[in-house]
Amino acid sequence: MAFKIIGIVVLSLVALVAVFLILPLRFEMIKAADGVDFWLKVLFFKKNLNKTAKKIMAKKDNEAAQKKNKNKDKKADKKKKDKKSKGKRKKLSPAEIIKLGLAAVKEIFRLFGKCRVKKLKIHYTAGGADPAEAAVTYGGVCAAVYPLTAFLQSKMNIKKGAEDVYISCDFDGERARFDFDIEIALRPFWAAVAVFRLAAAYGKKQ
Repeated sequence: MAFKIIGIVVLSLVALVAVFLILPLRFEMIKAADGVDFWLKVLFFKKNLNKTAKKIMAKKDNEAAQKKNKNKDKKADKKKKDKKSKGKRKKLSPAEIIKLGLAAVKEIFRLFGKCRVKKLKIHYTAGGADPAEAAVTYGGVCAAVYPLTAFLQSKMNIKKGAEDVYISCDFDGERARFDFDIEIALRPFWAAVAVFRLAAAYGKKQ
């Protein structure tokens, strides 16, 4: 009976991990009144990453303040231990570092192919007191945005009707207007595969 219960628990955990790896994670970047909001979404659940990042930074600041109050001798001992532990590790040559860097870039581009763009809204209207400056800004924004959208079209799977890019110039406008909403979905399974490949490549160098 005990083995059955253990088996059920193990299978349940495996099923939960499998579901987590298969369900797409959605990352959304949207224009807000006070800057940019970053959201993480899974099914009907969503988390504001801005608030999470602020909490993490505040926690790190508190930990840093506590470390400064510790004894200097303890810090010196810790540095010696760190140096000893680092000395035991095999240092990578410049060629190996370059190979690992190229492997990382390769995995990133592979992940691009597994991403699905749910929203691609970019609206920009150039404007200002100087019409000539507004025209120059309009040309610069076009030169930046349209190649970016072309890159996303070539590397990612864009949902039908998700692309909404509009760049214009209002010579009578008092200021520029900018609005965007970009949402990209990725299954954690593919990120785990990329991490595993990089870890395997790094392990071979050790």
